[in-house]
Amino acid sequence: MQYIGYILTAGALLPAIGQIRHSLRRTSVVGVSGATTWAWVCSWSVWVLYGFLVSDAAVVLHNIVGLVPAAVMLWVFLRLATIRGWAPITLCYMLGAAAMLFNRTAGVWIIVASDMFFYLPSVVAVFKSREPVGVSYSANVAQVVLTGTWFAYLCATGRAVAGIGWFVGFCCAIVVTYKIMVYRHRMVSVLRIDSPAVPADRALVPAG
Repeated sequence: MQYIGYILTAGALLPAIGQIRHSLRRTSVVGVSGATTWAWVCSWSVWVLYGFLVSDAAVVLHNIVGLVPAAVMLWVFLRLATIRGWAPITLCYMLGAAAMLFNRTAGVWIIVASDMFFYLPSVVAVFKSREPVGVSYSANVAQVVLTGTWFAYLCATGRAVAGIGWFVGFCCAIVVTYKIMVYRHRMVSVLRIDSPAVPADRALVPAG
């Protein structure tokens, strides 16, 4: 079963790399929540600790692989915008990490609750933005696949509680992907309406 976890770990890079490339190319983070980006870094860090506590190398490696691009995305975000509310986010995850050392189940519930609470701003940010140009469509599609498969992996390995956070991420990724699809469809419709029609007789005349 751990081999499946290693395979899924390779996919952890896809969503973050896609979003980083998209943000740098457009120099925009419209639709991206700074609070959630910071929460991602904190969350990946604590889940690395969880992987060590349960002695699951696949979980440790997966979260380390996820932490690196998340930290890069945080750096990209800080270049283009500022983050508000980082202090309570840090405090919540530090509390979860401390609790996990003494009572693993209690710590996991705190981390899962923090993930659920702090992932929501990203969804809200997308819905507040009429034009979420700063959010990568391909990265969110990859996120849908990744979160869904990791939720299934954790359930299959008897860690359904830890998988709740991934299920919330899965639902959020679906909602964000749908929002981007609606925006892209609207833009295509606008371009078709605004583009001048080419007369049929001119279209048939060869150039030169």
